[in-house]
Amino acid sequence: MPSPRLTGARYADCHSRKMNRAGRPSRGKTGGHASATAGWFVNEAPVHEICLLYAAQVCPYLSSPWHRMGDEFRAGQRREERISLVGFERTSQVLALRSGLQQDLHTLHFKQEGVLGEVSYSRRGELADRYAALLADEEVPALSLAEAGLVGLFNEHSDEGAAVTGAALMAGASFLKNVFRVQGMATFARTPAYRGMALQFLDLQKLAELGEGSEDPASRFMSAWVLERQDKLPELLAGWRQAGDRLARSRGLVASRPKPQGSGRTVPKNAPCPCGSGRRAGRCHPAGL
Repeated sequence: MPSPRLTGARYADCHSRKMNRAGRPSRGKTGGHASATAGWFVNEAPVHEICLLYAAQVCPYLSSPWHRMGDEFRAGQRREERISLVGFERTSQVLALRSGLQQDLHTLHFKQEGVLGEVSYSRRGELADRYAALLADEEVPALSLAEAGLVGLFNEHSDEGAAVTGAALMAGASFLKNVFRVQGMATFARTPAYRGMALQFLDLQKLAELGEGSEDPASRFMSAWVLERQDKLPELLAGWRQAGDRLARSRGLVASRPKPQGSGRTVPKNAPCPCGSGRRAGRCHPAGL
């Protein structure tokens, strides 16, 4: 029976996994397994530690030892007496793999690297003090307008998730192999436009035009966020967009970046830049001098 896995504020990524009789996490037996290189593949996405500790106190399965699973595929299975919440440094890879419970579906698996620490518990009361301390210390980071807009949409549509999922697909998640076979993605799989739009939006000029003219708030916020973070995107999203670039080139599509603004060039591109940088003018001031 797979153990639930989630994440932490002090730990970059926290997950829970079963404990063996010696009190250490068991590899490869409970839905999380070690890869050929260092790291763990787990089948639930990471979340902040404070969110995990809240869930562990209100979710019947997480909060109660020996609680029975109720879905049709795991009916009668029970939670172990003790489970462990484990913090990781980073999520380094996401794979869409065939589900072990439903062979006609795929689920997402997340590779976690760098164990930072762990907390084991049996009952909800053992986590109350830690949760209270985290809640007292919690600081919400400042958000850009685009980030605040996406967070608002996620909270507004949390039961459906379609708006935010569609935005993520256009931002680059479309290029994750087998993503449209993942459970819950049937609606998007029937709409091939998402992959086509994702290819178009690798072109930052077109992405900027989308941000200016779209009436869809998810597309508008997503485009603004990618543009403001274009050189500092999360590692996984940047990798998916690189895969998209390779696909675009194979189809003869060439992405462009927004044209630099300037009055034109009066200094030859290969001449030393008059600003004294020691670089060629074309590299130092692309918009011209």
